[in-house]
Amino acid sequence: MPTVSQEYLPFVVLAFVLLSIRLDRISIRNFISVTIGAVTVWIISPPHSPWGKTISFIILGLAIAMSPLRSFLVRTVKNMLLNTPQYVPEGPLLTILKDPSDAEVDIVAVHGLGSSVETTWTHKISGSLWLRDFLHLDFPKARVMTFRHNSSWESRALVKDLVDHGRQFLGALEGLRAIDESRDRPLILVGHSFGGLLIEQALVLAKGAAANANTRACHESLTNSLAGVIFLGTPHAGSGYSFWGKLYCLFHYWEGANPLLLGYMDPGSQETTKLEDDFLKYFRDLSFDFHELRSNVIFGIQFEMIVKREAATRRGQEARGLDTDHFGLNKYYDRGDASYIAVKDKMVEMLQSWTEDMERKRNDLGRHERVRFAQKP
Repeated sequence: MPTVSQEYLPFVVLAFVLLSIRLDRISIRNFISVTIGAVTVWIISPPHSPWGKTISFIILGLAIAMSPLRSFLVRTVKNMLLNTPQYVPEGPLLTILKDPSDAEVDIVAVHGLGSSVETTWTHKISGSLWLRDFLHLDFPKARVMTFRHNSSWESRALVKDLVDHGRQFLGALEGLRAIDESRDRPLILVGHSFGGLLIEQALVLAKGAAANANTRACHESLTNSLAGVIFLGTPHAGSGYSFWGKLYCLFHYWEGANPLLLGYMDPGSQETTKLEDDFLKYFRDLSFDFHELRSNVIFGIQFEMIVKREAATRRGQEARGLDTDHFGLNKYYDRGDASYIAVKDKMVEMLQSWTEDMERKRNDLGRHERVRFAQKP
């Protein structure tokens, strides 16, 4: 006859094993802790106790799921069935989609986590990649580019934090604009989801409090040329989906999953909060937030919004909702798509505002020079 302690001991062991799993500390310790827990429950549970055996199998399943065995089998099957190449050469960081000879403005789009240029900006039904296929019809004198950064986190992820990504983007943009002497062109940046945080980080590195005088002078032409930033569902205040991403990483550690970048999307993240404060300090009037108004439907089931209105907008900043979900904010069927028109109109407004501001500064400078010349003896 099993005692009360024998009946409840498996549950105690299970609780301690589950508590040993840290979603932000993915390592071999997780696998070892769960394996030890499974073996312990198997030993201490009475042979005739169905609870003991059930719990043992559950924890053993978790141990196997987090072990390198599952990842090895998955990778092997994928390579056999899909003939996946072991090495894929990378292209340039900045891909130029349109480059008219009389270009007068630069538009650069930055995709989010675990995505690519093609999957982020291409409409699934029409197949239109709006940055390439019809944006030039409204901006005939715009050089249109995309930033092709490696944002993979679910497998074979790079060990790069947000600052590394921001520095890479800043360097690529400065390098390209210096080659063809386009430093003074007005610049519009478009960021979807995490791509918006990346843009903010790059601009803060160029002009923020941590930037020294030499750094600010080096990037002065770029920051002065900034006409505006379009944020499409950027998680300024985080997203609850970061938790599920970290849970995914827990079971895909051996495939190279890394939750480092997901941490910046945690609600209440200190790093992201500071980044937002720094960005608004230097670029307060140069951005606009678009947010989703529709929940995502996955496998026919409706889930909550990936980036809610209160997380995608900032107090005191202009914002507007679009009649689409998170993955529709950045893809447009055609030139008549209502979401495209809203984004395009905001770009036009930003360019007009920048042009008027530059004209006003030139007039003020000319007026100052005339006054100084008149005052000479």
